[in-house]
Amino acid sequence: MNNLEQIFHIWKVLYAKDQDPKSVIEEFFHKDYTQSINGVVLNRAEYINHVIDQRKNIQTDLSTVFRTKNHAIFCKFSYSTGDK
Repeated sequence: MNNLEQIFHIWKVLYAKDQDPKSVIEEFFHKDYTQSINGVVLNRAEYINHVIDQRKNIQTDLSTVFRTKNHAIFCKFSYSTGDK
């Protein structure tokens, strides 16, 4: 699996309904991992909470198009309002 495939594999596992986001992040992400989201830098614990909150509003059908120099990857996102 190349690096790009690994990234999308992690993302797919992270947003799978049957997976615990905290466990996935602890398995795949370094303990000192940080993520910048809209200019706000989150540490790993804050990122875990962000993903948990985000998963409440995202359905499992994830897709959009990501383009790199040599690849175009299609992924579909389906958002809900969070009112369930």
